[in-house]
Amino acid sequence: MAQINPVLGGKYVQFQYGADRKGKPLLALSRFATKDEPYWLDGQRGMALAALPEGASVPVLLDAELKRLDASPAEIATITVQLKRLMAGA
Repeated sequence: MAQINPVLGGKYVQFQYGADRKGKPLLALSRFATKDEPYWLDGQRGMALAALPEGASVPVLLDAELKRLDASPAEIATITVQLKRLMAGA
């Protein structure tokens, strides 16, 4: 996570998703509603979960409720359980 800037009705979250050939950070910006937060993998180190949609070159920063995923509630529940298991083992 590079930076979080509050704006009217929400916040913009700038995040790094890689580096170019010269080592310069590749950055993207994602808008969240006031009450929404990124899905933090490691809040201490500013690491959040992102997904790369098919055919896209820039990942989408996911929210804590995983509402940004194009998935059914049952699929989201399964993903949430799997992510919690992964994080517990890390």
